[in-house]
Amino acid sequence: MNKKHSYSWKGRCLIQILGALMIIFVLVSFSWGGFSSAVQEEPESKEFRLEKSTKSAVIDWVSEKLNEIYVFPEVAKKIEEKMREKFKNGEYDDITDPRRFARVLSGDMMRIAHDRHMGLRFSLEPSFRVERLDPEEEKKRLEQKVKSWRYDNFGFKKAERLAGNVAYLRFDEFADSVHGGDTAVAALNFFSFCDALIIDLRYNGGGYGDMVKLLSSYFFDEETLLLERYNRNENKTSQSWTSSYIPGKRLNEVDLYILTRRRTFSAAEAFAFALKNLKRATIVGEKTGGGAHTVESFRNEELKMELRVPNARAMDPKTGKNWEGIGVQPDVECPPEKALDTAYLLALEKIHARTGPGGNLKEWLAWLIDYNKVKSAPVDVGDAVLQSYAGTYGPVRIVFEEGRLWVLQPGRKDKELLLAKTEDTFIIDGDPNIRIRFEKNEQGEVIAALGLFFDGSSDRYAKRK
Repeated sequence: MNKKHSYSWKGRCLIQILGALMIIFVLVSFSWGGFSSAVQEEPESKEFRLEKSTKSAVIDWVSEKLNEIYVFPEVAKKIEEKMREKFKNGEYDDITDPRRFARVLSGDMMRIAHDRHMGLRFSLEPSFRVERLDPEEEKKRLEQKVKSWRYDNFGFKKAERLAGNVAYLRFDEFADSVHGGDTAVAALNFFSFCDALIIDLRYNGGGYGDMVKLLSSYFFDEETLLLERYNRNENKTSQSWTSSYIPGKRLNEVDLYILTRRRTFSAAEAFAFALKNLKRATIVGEKTGGGAHTVESFRNEELKMELRVPNARAMDPKTGKNWEGIGVQPDVECPPEKALDTAYLLALEKIHARTGPGGNLKEWLAWLIDYNKVKSAPVDVGDAVLQSYAGTYGPVRIVFEEGRLWVLQPGRKDKELLLAKTEDTFIIDGDPNIRIRFEKNEQGEVIAALGLFFDGSSDRYAKRK
């Protein structure tokens, strides 16, 4: 192909900037966060066998904490009544393993409360989430938690600038902003001059509310009320506002898209819920998990049991509603695996619509939009037609393998997939810069391949016999 074009077959517009691939699972106390680990299958204990009196003591302790703390007192009472009824009827009599007993009680609680933040677990040693009474032990616990956060880059996995000046940010946890704030600020400041930002929360299970506030503050030009929170134990309603000061440039005029799925939970839902209700973000993907409560963790050292109790509920300041049990409904619903492509296309179309004439930016955006539409839904071309395109065109080889058409370009080791825009015109998957169109003679024989560029120019290579 003619090398005078700045957009060649060898071009690449997507540049990955960050990639933290190591995953550490960190559970947090006094925060938004799921309790999935509390009810996972564990091997039965060989060291401990529960007596009936111990099971009664566990029910007493759980009931006391639920009645004291749980955000819905009438539900706490129902849970207590159900546990005591089952205990009286002997339904727990055959359970001797403490881990299994904790799982069964967790299931009983969840069937009544339908609250995924709630749960009970047996643990010989205090878990990461439980605060220590001894100051030195608590200091060590916090140091270990921060060390784990650092190892995981505070949940921030990828920051990338996509073609068309669209930014992409994936993070999988809302870490405490006291420790993770600098990383969050660095990620957002990297996108200071983007036209749109896609935030990927599809793998985010929650965390700390103060990180929700910090991140949200970048997307408003003035202090804005995000959420209210009612604490049952304190009988008090508090408010969460964005900050008047942020380190760096505000992104209040940037188009914002948030990707969600079923596993998006708790603090991640709070972020999506608030920005959706304030008309600041478009939610794309699947309905979220439905956890709108903050939680508190307790440990009974004598019984070796740990309990997570939702102590407060978040609410929309205007309606008083939240997402507990129902999730955050996306504005644009699609399978989670298609959410990024869908949001990217929406972003490009919106940028294109407001871009005026002059230069070639508008044409380039239209070219990108067309590329992404083809990538999302390529035309189905029959095998016979695809096979007819196989051959050598100058330095380029087109091959038909595995029922698909591929291109082998000079200087590249791997073949690249071709996706059909029409029966005779293809994009290269992963390279938006060029199209390939196959030319036929009057007899329908393929005689050449053309490399097409967005400025209307082209390069032509005859097919070798």
